[in-house]
Formats: sequence, C-alpha cells, structure tokens
Amino acid sequence: MDSQIRRGLEDRISELPDAVLCHILSFMPTKYAVLTSVLSKRWQYLWTGVNTLDFDNSLLFHEPDDGSSAELELLRFTEFVNMVLSLSDVLCLKRFCLRLESFCVLELVDSWICAVTKGNVQKVELHYGEYYKWFPVVLPRAIFTSKTLVDLTLDGPILLVVDASVWLPSLKILNLVDLLYENNDSLQKLFSKCPILEELCISRCRSGTGGELNVSVPTLRRLTITRFGDGIHDHLTKLVVNAPKLEHIHLSDYVTQEFLLENLSSLLRACLVIGGDRLTIYDGCISMLLMGIANVKSLDYFSELSDYRLPTFPNLTHLRLGGRNGGWNLNLLNEFLNCSPNLQVLTLEENRVPGSTKCWTPPTRVPCCLLSHLEEIRILKFDGDGYDLGVIVYLLESAQVLKKLTIDCQNSTRFFRDKLAEFPRGSRTCQLSFLV
Repeated sequence: MDSQIRRGLEDRISELPDAVLCHILSFMPTKYAVLTSVLSKRWQYLWTGVNTLDFDNSLLFHEPDDGSSAELELLRFTEFVNMVLSLSDVLCLKRFCLRLESFCVLELVDSWICAVTKGNVQKVELHYGEYYKWFPVVLPRAIFTSKTLVDLTLDGPILLVVDASVWLPSLKILNLVDLLYENNDSLQKLFSKCPILEELCISRCRSGTGGELNVSVPTLRRLTITRFGDGIHDHLTKLVVNAPKLEHIHLSDYVTQEFLLENLSSLLRACLVIGGDRLTIYDGCISMLLMGIANVKSLDYFSELSDYRLPTFPNLTHLRLGGRNGGWNLNLLNEFLNCSPNLQVLTLEENRVPGSTKCWTPPTRVPCCLLSHLEEIRILKFDGDGYDLGVIVYLLESAQVLKKLTIDCQNSTRFFRDKLAEFPRGSRTCQLSFLV
C-alpha cells in the first residue's frame, strides 16, 4: 500500500509543468537539484532549466567516513560546478550564489564568476569564509561590469579594487560584509559607478587607512550600516551620509566618532543603535547625528549615552526608546517629549536604565504632544522592578487625547496592575491594556 501511495505521489509531481518543477528546484542547493536527475528520464535533465544556482563547498559530496580526503572533495566540488555551468540551459540566470568555506583555486572561481556574468545574471552572492582572511580575494573585473546585475552581495575578506572600467548600470541592491578596501575613496567610487542604486548595506567593512566613510548616493532609498568595535579595525572616525531620496536608515554603530548626515529630506524611518563600552568618544557628536535626521517620521532610538541636546522633530509621529542592553533613559524621555510636538505613538522598551536619574522631574510645562497628539503608549518587556511609577502617572494625567496604554507586564504582580488601573486619566477615552 505504501509503495502504491509513493508511486501515485511521484506521478502527480511528475505531471506538473517543467516551469513549475524548475521553480521548486530553484529553492534548494544546486547539489540536491541535480540529484533529482536519478528519479526518472523525465527528471534527467530537468535541473538544467533551473534559473538559480547555489554552490557551497562545505556540503560534502560523499559521507565523511568513506575515506575521502580534502583534496578529493575539492576535486569533486570543482568538477561538479564545471559540469553544471556547462550544461545549464538558462539564457538569463536569476541568481548565482557561491559559498567557499575552504580552499578553492581562485583562478577557477574567477572563471565561474565570469561565466555567470556572461549569462545575464541578475543576482550574485559571493561568500568567502575565514580561510581567505590570510590572503584577501580580488574579484575579476567582470563582476563589476555586468549590465544585467541588479542585486550584489560580497561577503568576506574581499579586497575592493575600483578602477575606471567599473560600471553597474542596473544595480539596485548592494550588500557589503567584512570587506577590505584600499583607501577611503574606494567605496564612494563604487557607489558613483551605480547610477540607480536604491538599497545599500555595509557591515563591518574596513579600510587599512581608516578615516571617513562617505555615502553620497543621490538615488539611495534604504541604508543599513553596522559598525561594531573589532580591535585593530576601529579606524572609522567619521561617517558622512548625503542621500536626498533616502527613506529608511538603520545605523548600528559603536565606534564612529563624528557623524554628518545631510540632505535627508525624504527620510521616513530611522533606527539608531548607538554606543559601546567606550561611551566617552561620543560626547558632543550624538547631537549632530540626531540633527541630521530631525525631519524623520518614525524613530527607534537605542542608546545609553549622555548627550541629550536634541533638535526639534517637527514630523516625528512614532518614537521607540530603549537602551543598547535594554532599558530607556528618563532624562531622554523628557527631552523627546519636549522636542516632538506631533508625537502620536510612544513605545518604551523594558524598564528605565538604572541610574539614569535618581529622581525623575516631569517637564515644567506639559509638552504639546501630550496635549493634542499622543494617542498611544506602549511599554514593552516590563517587569515592575525599580520602575518609577511617576512616569506612568504623569503620562496618564497629562495625555489629553490618549486612546490606549499597553503594558507588557508578564513578569509583574497583579497588585501592580490593580494599582495602575486606579490612577486618574487626562483622557476620558483612554483604555488600559495589560499583556500577561
């Protein structure tokens, strides 16, 4: 009976059109897609029509206990890639992904990259593992002159070399992870060669000379930058962003000492995770950072820094406050309430930061946002310990148009919830909601 069910299921799958089967195969590593060729004559060459190629040399071609050496596995991998590229029957390759966790002859790898770029590839992901950190990879020129490439990811110890021949007229998405670049101008030169670039992600990229990272891209709409402290590579001292069409920015930065964000007139949403163990390097520069995003509409701000000279946020309607390691700062809350006249939704992440202030003093004048705009307050991951109830009392009494206060108090007591429900409210329509 089981064998009949299996045969029936196999027949039903085989009856699907080639295009549907190839689409299904495109979601698995190429190694496994090719293995389907043994199922039947119908499947023998079906994989050659798959428009996605995904190679990973960490996936063994034989069981690890069959006595295969590393050299033999390398040979099997290279022969497999060569075979697939030679038999692929796709005129326009949608995606090419290559992960190299161990040694592979780079000249051969370069030939693979050149082959797929000639095949009108649209998306390329190149991942080089830790093995290559001792001799950074220089990619072939073909990857930087593709006319069809729309999405490019470069991950690992790749030395970015940008010469006059670089031109990526169709590139819209660029992800750079752990790259090395020759000098401070390398990245900006690359950006200038991407005339329609819309989305950029830079993570832990570093220059041997340090200095300034300049992201001046007139077409950019989304920007993500991640800079953590990593010892000898903490060289970035200045971050410059000039992008008039930028709508979203996500910045996680523990090392930059100076920010210059300008010409961000289209900014809608910003997420800033700022600070590290050496907080003193940020004294005086957070104000410049916040001033550059002052027209933002939605802001997530996670920091434990002590520089609170805030600009006015005339368009800010959604604000989320938290600390890098959890918690938010009472002093900073006061400042944001005073500087955000049109705030509608306020979210506080976890309890206030211990020691942020010994005794919270409410604003001397009720902020404009509390009188006419603030409609919703959310307090997330709250445990009820060490929390200054005066903050909640003040917000409940002062928020004249508040519609909903939600507190995630799964770790707090029932007594706290009952006490909170008795506090007076400035808004007759305010509803309390407890997540327990």
